Amino acid sequence: MRLLSPIIAKLHARLCPRSWSAMWLLLLVVCSASAPLANAERTLQGESCLSLKEIARSLGLSLKVIVPQEATYLEGKGIKLKFQSNKRDCMVQDVKVVLGFPATLCVGDLYISKRDYEGTLLPILLPQRFRMPHAGKVHRVVIDPGHGGKDQGAENKSMGLVEKKLALDLAQRLCALLKSKGYEVILTRTEDVFVGLEARSLFSNKQKADLFISVHFNTAPTPQAHGVETFALTSCMQVSSGRSKLEAEDRKSFPGNQWDPWNVLLGFYMQRALIQDLEAQDRGLKRARFVVLKDLACPGVLIEGGFLTNPQEAKKIQDPAYRQKIAIAIAEGVDQYHQTLKRLASQTPAA
Repeated sequence: MRLLSPIIAKLHARLCPRSWSAMWLLLLVVCSASAPLANAERTLQGESCLSLKEIARSLGLSLKVIVPQEATYLEGKGIKLKFQSNKRDCMVQDVKVVLGFPATLCVGDLYISKRDYEGTLLPILLPQRFRMPHAGKVHRVVIDPGHGGKDQGAENKSMGLVEKKLALDLAQRLCALLKSKGYEVILTRTEDVFVGLEARSLFSNKQKADLFISVHFNTAPTPQAHGVETFALTSCMQVSSGRSKLEAEDRKSFPGNQWDPWNVLLGFYMQRALIQDLEAQDRGLKRARFVVLKDLACPGVLIEGGFLTNPQEAKKIQDPAYRQKIAIAIAEGVDQYHQTLKRLASQTPAA
C-alpha cells in the first residue's frame, strides 16, 4: 500500500507550511511503500508502544537529528507531526491532538502508544486503511444544540449569556448553511425545551443520520480559560483526555466506537477549521465518553465553541457575526470530511 495516496496529497496540499525551529529533531516524510513494524514494540509502563524511529522506517521516512531528546518532528509532502517527551499533546498539521498516553523517551528514542498510533494518527493521515461508513456518503446530518429547557448550560450572568440559547442559535445558523450546500439537516431540538442526553443519540439513530454534531459553549472555574476544542468518543482501552490513568470504564466498548477512525477524522477537520477560521486558541482534538456520543449509529463529535466565562471570548460569542463564523467553520469541517469520503470511495474498487 502506498504511504500517501493522491487523496492524502490533495488533502494536505492546501495547508501553508510554517518555518520550524532548528532546535528540534526532524523526520522528513518520503513517498514509499510502508513496511511492517516488525520487532518495533516495547512495553513501557504496561502499555505497548512503538518507536518513532521504527514508525519512520516502516513508513519510509528519512531521519535527521538536530537536537535529540527534545522533540520529534515528522514532516514532508504536506504532512507535519510533532511529539514531545512526557507530553500527551502532539501536533498534526498544526492542530493539537491529545493522545491517550504521553510520548515516552527510552534509550534515546521517543515511543508512543500503539493504540494512539493506530487509533488516532492513522485515521487522520491514512483514512483509506479503514472501512468507510455509509458507503462513503454524507446526506443526512443531525445537529444537536446542547442543553435546553430546565438545563441552562454554561452562563455569563453579567453579560446575560446562556449556553442553551446560544447553542440553539448556532445550530440554526449551521442548519441553514448545510442545507444551502445540499445536505438534509435535522435538529434534536428547535426550541427551548429539555431533551435528555440518551434521547439525543436515539433520535439521531432513528433519523438514520450520516453525521451527528453536538454544539456547545464552555465554562471554567477561572476566567483565564479560553479557546475551542472538539471531542470524539474515547476508544475502548483508551484514557479520556480529562484523566491520566485507565479506569474500569475505559475497558468498555460502546456502539459509537464502531466509528472510531471516522470520529477522529471528523473531529480533526472540525478542530482545524475552527482554529483557522476563528483564529482561536487551539485546545485540541480530545476524547471523552459523553453520553450523546456513546450510542451513535454514525460518526459524531461534540464541539465547544468558546468559553462564556472568559470576558474577551464571551464578548465575541455575544456577537451574532462571530456565531456565524463558528457555523461557517463547522460547515467547512463537514464539507472537508465529506469530500475525503467521496475521494476515498472513488478509489475503492467495486466488489
